[in-house]
Amino acid sequence: DNPLDQQLQSLQDQMAMAYEVYQSIPRKKDGALFTSGHTNTKLNRYLDILPYEDTLVRIGGEHKYINANFVKFGSNRRCLSTICSQGPIPESTNDMWQMIWDHNVKVIVMLTSVVEGSRIKCSQYWPGGGKGDAVDFGDYKVECADEPVEMGTSTTVLRLLLQRRVAGKWSAPVNVFHVQFGGWPDHGVPEGPDEFLNMIKVVQELEDANSA
Repeated sequence: DNPLDQQLQSLQDQMAMAYEVYQSIPRKKDGALFTSGHTNTKLNRYLDILPYEDTLVRIGGEHKYINANFVKFGSNRRCLSTICSQGPIPESTNDMWQMIWDHNVKVIVMLTSVVEGSRIKCSQYWPGGGKGDAVDFGDYKVECADEPVEMGTSTTVLRLLLQRRVAGKWSAPVNVFHVQFGGWPDHGVPEGPDEFLNMIKVVQELEDANSA
């Protein structure tokens, strides 16, 4: 047999095996409950992407729903505790900023674009007008502290100032860093690992610098 044909056949077999392994991954964990997601359908972007009940993020003293879960991952050397959330819809944008405030989030990572093709993938939940631009989201004010900074070809970092209104007065502002990765297309994957790993490095450095 032709050695090139043998290599091609081996590659096809490996790809088929990888696909079978991927298809065998459970779509949800055993015994999973999605009670809050099913009872708050107007606050979900997609009907089939709901948060697990046991790790659901609570806001507003446990009484308000947001499509988000607490997630831990990593190694013994560095275990990361994070929140994974849907891209906000207009009805949940204010709630997202309440979540950021309630849980003292310092770094937001956005893995989508606001619009891709002709479809809205995420509501614009931060000011888009450059340094000094500010938008009120209910009881939360978000202001661009600086101009966006490009950190590689696919990663943009923007420092925001977040304030909360209490009894008619705004609190002192706190820094929140917004990291947007533009290299992950809808229904696709990044072209390679380098830019994604660069984004992770940027996020880790921001977390380390703002962990106090």
